[in-house]
Amino acid sequence: MTRASQNGRGILLMLAAMAFFGANDAVVKLVTERVPLFQALAIRGCFLFLLLGAIALWRGGIPLRVARGDRRVLVLRSLGEVLATLLFLSALVRMPFANVVAIMQSLPITMTLLGAWIFGESIGWRRGLASGVGFLGVMLIVQPGAEGFSVWSLVTVGAMLAVALRDLSSRALSEATIGLTITFWSAVSVMGLALGGMAFEGTVPVSAGQVAALAASAVFIMLAFQLVIAASRCGEIAVVAPFRYSAMLWGLLLGWSVFGQLPNALTLAGAGVVVGSGLFMLWRERALAARAERLSGLPPAPAGQGGAVDNPPDSSYTAPTRGTGVTLSAGIAAGSSRRSQI
Repeated sequence: MTRASQNGRGILLMLAAMAFFGANDAVVKLVTERVPLFQALAIRGCFLFLLLGAIALWRGGIPLRVARGDRRVLVLRSLGEVLATLLFLSALVRMPFANVVAIMQSLPITMTLLGAWIFGESIGWRRGLASGVGFLGVMLIVQPGAEGFSVWSLVTVGAMLAVALRDLSSRALSEATIGLTITFWSAVSVMGLALGGMAFEGTVPVSAGQVAALAASAVFIMLAFQLVIAASRCGEIAVVAPFRYSAMLWGLLLGWSVFGQLPNALTLAGAGVVVGSGLFMLWRERALAARAERLSGLPPAPAGQGGAVDNPPDSSYTAPTRGTGVTLSAGIAAGSSRRSQI
């Protein structure tokens, strides 16, 4: 298979992955119009555990033991997972669909800045300026002080920061803690949130259709995980990763077709600024990596090898690290390993 055909396949897989993530969010938003959020989370979690069980049987089990040095980090990561799930879905059920998706597109920009602050990574003035422009785009989406301002926009920003906490914690995990282990404990933490919330929120009778919808939601997530993994393996990250931002297009389409919602002009402009800033930072990072390769005399990585995979906030995908079957978190812009939520 030629590199062009590999990249084309990777693009199609990434587009499909973003569509499934959007479908999952749309299903949750629809179901929670009649079913309490925590009850819906618990039902979906049951189906996720069934899917994880099937994967465990296929792979011969899931190692549940966590390396001693990783335990505190995994607890911190689980805290980020719980906060991200709680804040993201709480905002999702109360805000226009596309607005939530638009705000979450600023995650790669946030991760770049936090990576520079916490890990001392160099970002340079160009990416620093692009980050600032990106956050101006977020302000256009949130519209503080405007007549249509909603506090849930700030909750969505909090969800994005919680995702950043989760992803940065993932980067601190050693290779001894593999991806399936992380996924299992993430599912446990979110199920704990759901069961605890049900004690306060209560439950209602659910129809077979609602249960089926939540089962489909779990399948959508798992399909999206696998599609993102496949996209990362068959296409060059510099070509495939920008199509992560197709989540914004899916958000607009689903918001209009399913919920009859369209964002206002300021929100659309802000989303364009955020996506444009993220794409510039992605291009700049790839250019720097190519320069480093030329200076070192090493050939560029072939399609499907090297680089991180961009991953949206509502997923449990973990990207493989070099030379091992171990996975770290995915979900920031290309060049950083990251992980996302169930």
